[in-house]
Amino acid sequence: MIGAEMRSNDDFTLSLLTNRDLLDYNRFGDGAVPVLFNDNEAVWAGKDADGSTVVGLFNISEEEREVAVALTDLGLLAKKTYEATDLFTKEKELLGTQVSAVLAPHACSVLRIQ
Repeated sequence: MIGAEMRSNDDFTLSLLTNRDLLDYNRFGDGAVPVLFNDNEAVWAGKDADGSTVVGLFNISEEEREVAVALTDLGLLAKKTYEATDLFTKEKELLGTQVSAVLAPHACSVLRIQ
C-alpha cells in the first residue's frame, strides 16, 4: 500500500513500484522473516521461487551506517561462493562470509543471493 497520488509519481518512485524482481518475489517468494533487528538496523530474508535467498538490509537509524549479516545467519553454507545481485541497481558482487551495504539514514538494500 502506498499513500500517494499515483498519477503524479516521479520516475524514481515509479521505478520502485514497478520493479519486476521485487514484484515477483512478493508474488512467488515464500515471504521474509526477521534475521536481525535492533535500534539501528534490521535484516529480513526469505527464499524466492527459484531457491535463491532474497535479503533486505535496512538502516533504521539517523546516521549513515553499514548493515551486515553473516551468510550462515541466512542459512547459507559458509564455504560456498555466492553472488549477490542488487534488485534496484542490478549490480552484482561476489560475497565472502557476509552480505553488507553502507546505507544512508532510513535507506535499504535488497539483494538476491545465488
